[in-house]
Amino acid sequence: MELSRTAEKTFVVIDGLDKCDSLDKLLPCLVELAKELHIFVSSRDHPEIRHHFKDQVHYMISADDIRHDVQQLVKIEVKKINRIRPDVVDFIVDSLTSGAKGT
Repeated sequence: MELSRTAEKTFVVIDGLDKCDSLDKLLPCLVELAKELHIFVSSRDHPEIRHHFKDQVHYMISADDIRHDVQQLVKIEVKKINRIRPDVVDFIVDSLTSGAKGT
């Protein structure tokens, strides 16, 4: 906090908050920090996280929202493998992404 006061704006970016083992200790601290800093948190939907940040701006992005983007990325990478026949690329992409749930 002391260092951030010397900057015009301070942003804290936290990815995978749901993977933290100490959410019960960390979440109240993050909510307190959010009063003075810009906090961006990415996480899978988690009830405790949702509860602590209920009064903050939040955006929910579901697997359906990014399904096409994930498929396109996988397709590009699969096509880079020279030994794969073009007629099986879509089958491989579907197989790899059908259960990915947005990851």
